[in-house]
Amino acid sequence: GKQHGIITGDTLFIGDVGRPDLAQHVIADLTDTASLSAAMTALAPFDGVINAAGVVAFGNIAELDDATLADLFAINAIAPIVMLREGSKHITEGGFFANISAVVAQAPMAGMAAYSASKAAVWGAMVAATRELRRQHIDVIDIRPPHTETGLANRPIAGVAPKLPTG
Repeated sequence: GKQHGIITGDTLFIGDVGRPDLAQHVIADLTDTASLSAAMTALAPFDGVINAAGVVAFGNIAELDDATLADLFAINAIAPIVMLREGSKHITEGGFFANISAVVAQAPMAGMAAYSASKAAVWGAMVAATRELRRQHIDVIDIRPPHTETGLANRPIAGVAPKLPTG
C-alpha cells in the first residue's frame, strides 16, 4: 500500500491508507519548524501529506487582539507552508500535499476577516507551490470546502460563531 501522511491536531501519522492499524505517528508542534522538520524526516519517505489542522476565530477586525491574529496565522498559514516545504523533501515523485483550507480564502466573511485572511495567505502559497513542485511531479492541492460540521466553529480561539448554515 501507499504511505500517506495525515496531520491532525499536533500529531503526524504516516501509514498505509488501507491499513490504519499499521500507521506510525510522531507528535510535532505545528508552530515549531524544527519539530515539523524532525517529524517529516522521522517518517520519510511518503507518498503524500494531508494537513487537516487549523483554528478559527470570530469577531470584527476592530475587536481582534494581537495574540489571536498571531495564532491564526501561525497555525492556518505558516504551519502549512512549513509542512509543505519540509514535506516536499520527502514526498516521492508523483506524490501530493493536500491542505484542507476553507472557502473563505476566496469568499471572505464579515465577522471572520482575520480567519479569512489566514486562509487566503496559505491559498496563495499553495497556488505558487503547485507551479514550483510541478517538475518533481508533486501535486499541491488546496481544498476549500464550505462550512462543514467538524465542530471547529464550537471551538474558536476567540469570539462566538455567527449563525452559520447547516454544513
